[in-house]
Amino acid sequence: MTANKAFPVLRAESLTAGYNGKPIVSDIDFTVDHGEFLSIVAPNGTGKTTLIRTLAGVLPPLHGAVSVCGRNVAGYSRRDLAKLVAVVGQNESVADYTVEQVVAMGRYSHIPRFGSRTHQDESIINRVLAQVGMKEKRKIFAGQLSQGERQKVTVARALAQCPKLLILDEPTSHLDVKNQIEILRLIKRMTAEQGLTTLAVLHDINLASHFSTHLAFLKDGRMTSYGRTQEVLSVETLQNLYGMNFTLLKDAGSIFVQPDYGLGDYNQ
Repeated sequence: MTANKAFPVLRAESLTAGYNGKPIVSDIDFTVDHGEFLSIVAPNGTGKTTLIRTLAGVLPPLHGAVSVCGRNVAGYSRRDLAKLVAVVGQNESVADYTVEQVVAMGRYSHIPRFGSRTHQDESIINRVLAQVGMKEKRKIFAGQLSQGERQKVTVARALAQCPKLLILDEPTSHLDVKNQIEILRLIKRMTAEQGLTTLAVLHDINLASHFSTHLAFLKDGRMTSYGRTQEVLSVETLQNLYGMNFTLLKDAGSIFVQPDYGLGDYNQ
């Protein structure tokens, strides 16, 4: 499906989300436009995953609306929504499948019922495997891979959907620094090269500030700040969010966030 560029790729309007009628996040308003990379940053237990599930159309809103490419997500069939939105969740169970089988799952929404993969499907699978550097391991079971490699495979599956919007829930969790950077560099490159729009939940403020065009901060289930990274990232915002002191260091256009570790004389 093609996206209408007259509308933002993702819009949340007066959105309240939760379970069994109980709000977890409330009054959320923001848009993510074509080619933007928005990271949601928040302390633990603030409803980030609930928000992600609602934005992806998995969880119906308690109030307000979510639209993708100008249309309410409730108006899409599951198949049609999957052609526009790809989600990479936390700790996905892919161990029992080969790398190629996992990536091929991304083509399901494009294959007619009772149909089979076409030459175009195979071409997309091959291209995505090459893009994430896993083409030579396509026949290996995902359970035999390192955590970093498995994460690349789940990202590859999402890319194989050829979506307009890529949603990732803590894609760097449980990864070492090298793999964190490799995953985010890959996502950033795919966002640019394939014209994607990306929304990610990230815990590391420095990773979020370096890779994201926009940041959104959540506290107590509400969005406290939202905007372009260079404009919204401030000491005041972070102190309000985490209740501790920070220092921002700027170098060559980049912002580095340094928390106050509170060690005092212990480092003497």
